[in-house]
Amino acid sequence: MEVPTAVPTTKPTEPAKEGPANPTRVSTVPTTIPMESTTEPMEHRTVPTAPTPVSTVPTEQPTPIEYIRSPRAETYLTQDGTREWIPYCVEDKKPREGMVFKTLEKAIDLYKEYAVICGFDVCSATVYKNSKGIIQKYYLCSREGILESEGNYDEKGKRRRKRNSKRVGCKARIICNLNNEDGEYKVTKFFEPHNHCLASPTSMPYLRSSRKMTMVHENFVNNNTRMNIGPTKSFRLFKENVGSYDNVGATMKDFMNFHRDLKEHIKGDDAKMLIENFIRKRDVFNGFYFDYALDEHDHVSHLFWADATSRKNYSLFGEMISFDCTYDSNTYSMVLAPFTGVDHHKSCITFGVGLLSKEDAQSFEWLFRTFLNAMGNCDPRYLITDQDPAMKVALNKVFVNTRHRLCLWHIIKKKFMKK
Repeated sequence: MEVPTAVPTTKPTEPAKEGPANPTRVSTVPTTIPMESTTEPMEHRTVPTAPTPVSTVPTEQPTPIEYIRSPRAETYLTQDGTREWIPYCVEDKKPREGMVFKTLEKAIDLYKEYAVICGFDVCSATVYKNSKGIIQKYYLCSREGILESEGNYDEKGKRRRKRNSKRVGCKARIICNLNNEDGEYKVTKFFEPHNHCLASPTSMPYLRSSRKMTMVHENFVNNNTRMNIGPTKSFRLFKENVGSYDNVGATMKDFMNFHRDLKEHIKGDDAKMLIENFIRKRDVFNGFYFDYALDEHDHVSHLFWADATSRKNYSLFGEMISFDCTYDSNTYSMVLAPFTGVDHHKSCITFGVGLLSKEDAQSFEWLFRTFLNAMGNCDPRYLITDQDPAMKVALNKVFVNTRHRLCLWHIIKKKFMKK
């Protein structure tokens, strides 16, 4: 097999005088510029041997043994051989010793803004009082201190859960002293170096200090909750609106925590909100019907509702209905009791829905009478239910002209259970 003359059969030992070594590649660099790279490497730049700096905090520009330059931090070796990171930040955003603030919140906000720019989280420490009686407030890096091991078992002999800790004993902090004369806070110490890597630009949006549930996030989760959309799906929908996860400004855990707090906040008023919602629907839609009853503790014990479409379907296909109370709600364990039927397309349709706190004869009697009132006191011809003695007592009192039949599924289920 012959080799084309345009392709060299062997690799040349030396590059050609003109053009690149590989003839199949076309160079886009002008010939007047040398082919060798003129940019210096960003990492692992070797510095001539110099004595190790004595101070752990450089005053001007340190003369390290190993110098690494990054867009966010400067790394150098201290006298004891440990590595420290100096965050990169403009001077206007960096705290300085001697700065005076009228309130402690302003000093903390400045340090938090500085932490967001540099790429680390902060945490608040306890307020101390020194020997001279001066009140001091410490604000530390979140990786301050070291988590001490508590052992594999607790005092009761139960195995402890393993917890991962990111604390490495970082000394970065800011200390503010309170001036008792004028009530102002003065920055007495600002320790800048960290003994750990700082967050990269791609991971900075996920820091705790960078995440925040704004009013936009809260309204979005609240509106989706009304439409029965959970926090996980709300987070994904919000991501699609803003373009990527980096632009959300919060994590899925933040969405879930807000959804949990929202449910806890409306826990005592959710029944009141439901009744008010039904009242507004009844005012807007003339065909909407609902009724409820309270117990001795002013809690909703019975509830029934049906819209205009359900009532219209009952007037057309209400000769035979099925009443099933097999399921109950998750939070309050109220029995869900829907009235269903079949239309001319052999599709299941709902005539009305009820919620009951108890499955006794009195509760079933209230629900059946409310159902007849909503449907114009028109009894169905056939009613299919399960084998409930309390339900049978209520049926004989309310549905006088209706033939009662038992559900075949319940009969077969009980038959196999006995076997």
